[in-house]
Amino acid sequence: MDHDKSMMKSPEAIKVLASYKKNQYLSAIDYMRHLRRIRRMKAKLAKEMRAKEETERLKLEALAREEVLCMKIERI
Repeated sequence: MDHDKSMMKSPEAIKVLASYKKNQYLSAIDYMRHLRRIRRMKAKLAKEMRAKEETERLKLEALAREEVLCMKIERI
């Protein structure tokens, strides 16, 4: 990093730089955790949407079978 080369290598400067880098890493770790939570929420939402679609499909199939049954009963 250019800052490392241009900075004086005093103990105080090294501490400040270390603190800065540490805070940056913590921010990056927090961001990665946030992304992981978002991915988990998206996966959960996708699973729920698939379950809802499957429920709707089964409902439509049941309605179709009911319609066929009603037509058979009417013919009798």
